[in-house]
Amino acid sequence: MKKFATLIVVASIGFFTACGGEEDMPKKEGGEEQVDLDGFEELPMKEYDLNISLMLPTKETAVGTVKPQVDHEDGGFKWVVSVGPTFGFTIEDFGSEGNLIQRHKERLAEKEFFHVEYVQEEGNVILYKRLLKYDGKVEDTEKKNVYFVFGEFQIGNVNYNIKSTEEGLFKPEAEELMNTIKSIKVNE
Repeated sequence: MKKFATLIVVASIGFFTACGGEEDMPKKEGGEEQVDLDGFEELPMKEYDLNISLMLPTKETAVGTVKPQVDHEDGGFKWVVSVGPTFGFTIEDFGSEGNLIQRHKERLAEKEFFHVEYVQEEGNVILYKRLLKYDGKVEDTEKKNVYFVFGEFQIGNVNYNIKSTEEGLFKPEAEELMNTIKSIKVNE
């Protein structure tokens, strides 16, 4: 029996060591998970009437690096940001309305023609697949490679959402958008 117990202990230690733990994740000073921003460049949004800076992935083409495009009307409540043809998102000012992620999830749950599969949820951002439902069946998730990202942040008492385009993103771009959202810094 002692041999069996020893074997279980050794196997458990080996299992936990092989699986790694939170100690393996790089951390920021406050204990938060560090975001991998290798290949990202900072974009200050102050000239677009938004007092933040965020990190955007650099996109290379045959003729050079693609510069970010920001569409915003002076005094408007919406910013559309894109870097090349496959990476884009929208930021919207929601004023004092809070709990934007929870409200978004509730709206998604009300859609009778969609099934939502949450892939990742971290603090102020979610990554999900929105799959079609028809005749009581959900489309095959192996064939659906489009993802959606929704996040929120706050400047003072004003709440903002940040979300992928309505067309969605491929998984690598969706993960880049998650990192962009996690990188948002409010400028004082």
